[in-house]
Amino acid sequence: MHNNLRRNLVVTLTCILSLLTRTADAASLAEQFGKLISDDEVKITLRVALANIHKLDQKKCTFCGPATAEELTTPPISLSDGRSAMAQGVVRAWAQHCGLEKKAEISRMAFIKFMKERKFTPRQIALLGIMEGIRQKRELETFLGEKPCSDKLRATLNAELP
Repeated sequence: MHNNLRRNLVVTLTCILSLLTRTADAASLAEQFGKLISDDEVKITLRVALANIHKLDQKKCTFCGPATAEELTTPPISLSDGRSAMAQGVVRAWAQHCGLEKKAEISRMAFIKFMKERKFTPRQIALLGIMEGIRQKRELETFLGEKPCSDKLRATLNAELP
């Protein structure tokens, strides 16, 4: 499975590089990345988030107890919302890879604001944050570390991120 996932992510890398030259802003950048994330990947990541939400700092996250049987059967996050969070993770990974951490953090804060405007519960926001982090970490570990950030990629991200 690891080799299959790695192969799929390498194919995704090629698609992402072509998208970076065509998108107009960070929102459309995340939207384009989202198109590359399958329903199965979102479902798996959501299951991992639910299985691990109780590991968050309980002093800071009092609503982060273990997933309930109901949540495991009917997750409190739609595939579309999960995909959006994961796409934000991709954007943040690329920004981090290219030394644009401040822009990545601004993008993250804009996404949190968006979730609050959509009236997500704190628990849903925590789950989406876990999903974003999982995808960001996977992106960085799988192939971003293998290639340096090019000047063209950095300029594209710098122009498109808030």
